[in-house]
Amino acid sequence: MNTRKTRILQANKLYYPYIGGIETIVQQIAEGLAGKFAMEVLTCNTVFFNSKEVINDVAVTRLRAFNLKSLTTMPISLAYPFVFKERSSKYDVSLIHAPFPLGEMGALLANKNTKIVCWWHSDIIRQKKLLKVYKYIVNRYLERVDHIVVATPGHITSSIFLNKFKYKCSVIPYGVDITRFTLTPDLQSHIANLRIKHGPRIILFVGRLVYYKGCEYLLEAMKNVDAKLIVIGSGPLNGILQDTITHEGLRDKVETIPSVSEEDLRAYYHACDIFVLPSVENSEGFGIVQIEAMACKKPVINTSLPTGVPWVSVNGLTGFTVPPRDSESLANAINKLLMDSDLRLRFGENARNRVLEHFTLDKMLSSIGTLFSALGHKR
Repeated sequence: MNTRKTRILQANKLYYPYIGGIETIVQQIAEGLAGKFAMEVLTCNTVFFNSKEVINDVAVTRLRAFNLKSLTTMPISLAYPFVFKERSSKYDVSLIHAPFPLGEMGALLANKNTKIVCWWHSDIIRQKKLLKVYKYIVNRYLERVDHIVVATPGHITSSIFLNKFKYKCSVIPYGVDITRFTLTPDLQSHIANLRIKHGPRIILFVGRLVYYKGCEYLLEAMKNVDAKLIVIGSGPLNGILQDTITHEGLRDKVETIPSVSEEDLRAYYHACDIFVLPSVENSEGFGIVQIEAMACKKPVINTSLPTGVPWVSVNGLTGFTVPPRDSESLANAINKLLMDSDLRLRFGENARNRVLEHFTLDKMLSSIGTLFSALGHKR
């Protein structure tokens, strides 16, 4: 009897401890399925040397890389496509997290019998120079891969690439570990202290302070909202947002916190009355912070982007969806929820139920594991 585990190679630009949204998904898959599959992660290093290590039973290979920040924020490893070609031939299935041009070029070099899955997290939106070259590569790459995974139907319909490949796409929503948000006596005490500190009406935003998050519109909306806004996150727009807070006289209404511990983050989710994700560009494909807040029974206000954002939290069911860049509508939605505690509670219960139905980590791992097994057996 052959008991060999199916071998899985994941490819992404970075890996833990360098954590962003995609890096979290890569780590969840690697560690969550390490007992069932033989896992390796092939990634770029942040320094100019190669390294190998084992992290929580996952083999991690980092290839030396450098950065050209004037062109792209992605680490550049000239060896990556060739190493991927060599490594992927030894695995049953390779999962490339896109957009990642180095991994995609590696897929084009790989043996035609190598089974390759693309997890398409978003289109490249802002790097116009890179996009001119990337279009040719990505179309050939999407023709090459055996299967494409997306987190929401909106990832397909909003993409400039995926519509003609939708026949090979399947939806596997991102998931959260529900147990992270269990209320304990210590956490309840922490929540009570936050409510005392910040007052009885708390609005929460969590995320990087970057162009597509739309925080400037949330600050504008707060001029017409009687509540405390907590902004948790840092990024290149921090200075501009701080200037806006001062210039608009919002210091008494807005508090910014660059980073918090995992325990503090859970407490803020539970302590807030409303969670707001005011994104303005298609770079926001999902918004994992939405399901984290929803897991804590919080209503969400998001924006009507053509991506998966309004599919995650549904207008009129788990919160409100407003047009992007519309501070007036944002303020109206916040005020409507603040004035109606019954509506907040109903949306919050619906939000938690929606997470349990669609967005648990167990469901995500089960679905991607089933795909790995099916493709691995076909090799």
